[in-house]
Amino acid sequence: MIHRRHTSSPPPSRQRDYNGGGDPENCTTGNNSTRTCKANPSPRRQSFKRYALGVAIPAFIWVVYDMRLLHSRSGPTPMYPFPRTVRMNRDMPGAGSTESDNRVDRQWRRRQRKLDPEDVMQTASHRKALADSHDYDHNRRDSLWSEDCEPMHSWQEALFPSCSVVHEMGLGHVRQNPKLFWSLNDGGYNQVFLFHLDLAPSGEQIVLKVLKYGTEHTDRNFDRVRRDVLISERLTRSQYVVDVLGHCGLSQLAPLGVGGTMSQLIDNSEDEEMDDTTKLKLATVAALGLADLHNIDGDGVPSVTHGDLKNNQYMMVDGTYKLGDFNRGRFLRKNRESGEPCSYTIGKNDAKYRSPEEYRYDELTAKIDVWALGSTIFRILTGETVWHGYKTKKAQKKIASTNAAPPLPDEFQDSSNNGIHNLLREVMYKMCFVGDPEKRASAQEVADFLKEKAAKDFGIESFEL
Repeated sequence: MIHRRHTSSPPPSRQRDYNGGGDPENCTTGNNSTRTCKANPSPRRQSFKRYALGVAIPAFIWVVYDMRLLHSRSGPTPMYPFPRTVRMNRDMPGAGSTESDNRVDRQWRRRQRKLDPEDVMQTASHRKALADSHDYDHNRRDSLWSEDCEPMHSWQEALFPSCSVVHEMGLGHVRQNPKLFWSLNDGGYNQVFLFHLDLAPSGEQIVLKVLKYGTEHTDRNFDRVRRDVLISERLTRSQYVVDVLGHCGLSQLAPLGVGGTMSQLIDNSEDEEMDDTTKLKLATVAALGLADLHNIDGDGVPSVTHGDLKNNQYMMVDGTYKLGDFNRGRFLRKNRESGEPCSYTIGKNDAKYRSPEEYRYDELTAKIDVWALGSTIFRILTGETVWHGYKTKKAQKKIASTNAAPPLPDEFQDSSNNGIHNLLREVMYKMCFVGDPEKRASAQEVADFLKEKAAKDFGIESFEL
């Protein structure tokens, strides 16, 4: 008796699974009448197979081979694409004495052709991709050199850190008395700490300015601190500019503004209106500080701009308000051939107190500070910021499109009997709020005009408060 293996055909719905998912052309019948089929691989599986055979496995082999070459000689390799000993000894052709050394030589020469001579850690292609990226351009410092322009003065590229002074301050006594060191204020870039230089009874107080927590330690931010410190150091001769007491890296020491800022004085005067003599003194001091900044080299040609002039940049130190905070300023350059000042641009301009050319993102000069000086005097006179009640975008559009000056409140438009109000109105609208930068007055002209009028018409010769 012949026993046959029982076979049954699967239902039509499972025919494909039963046959292994194959086509009829791929099916065969064995000696025992058993039907077998070869499955057709899915497209995804075929794609993965091609990727493994054509890319992943060769790449893995190349990496292993490459690492074997790189480690064929002893020596540290943390920062270079090949061992330091190989880098230093590959200068002479055929330096390798073994087959392994020769392979390293060939590998080194092949990579050396791709290396950028400016940076051994990056290939030329890497640097090109990085240079085209937003992050790279955003984090770079503003260059003082270009095809047509160069620095006005050599000191603009300098830096004079005093790290020993900063480190010798010490904070050991803070552990015993935390009240001797605490956060005082913070701005867009810096965090300001109050610091007792000595213990009682001397009790001298200074401030320590450090980069605000969370701000990236980029080359651009380092250069901001450098500009801030360098300008203050160059202007220690001025009684209207804040001194610098020490600097190291992203930290600096400065005098404490014991009387607060000019903005705080104005805000605290809301209940009791500030007298007109004080207003004239504040306006003149503001103009004198900016004039000293623009005349930093003593030749009457501005080589720096402030770029962020407003009332809270003036701090009460030694009985008068002094200008500080230059980290948004710029060093101006000159044309190589003509010697004339070169213009510059700023990528983002906020608020409502800036000049029309800033909101149009035109080429800029030192005259942008004079428009901002008008906005500073506006607040001194009225107690309000410019364009009060206007939305920022609407005010910016109006300034940029029509060179519009901020409107004065009604009570200050009809004060013809008040000589100081008339003087400050004239300075703002005839000297500062002028749409054409070339026709706008210079900071020195505004300061001289106010100082002369204060002495001649109102008998004011001292501007201490």
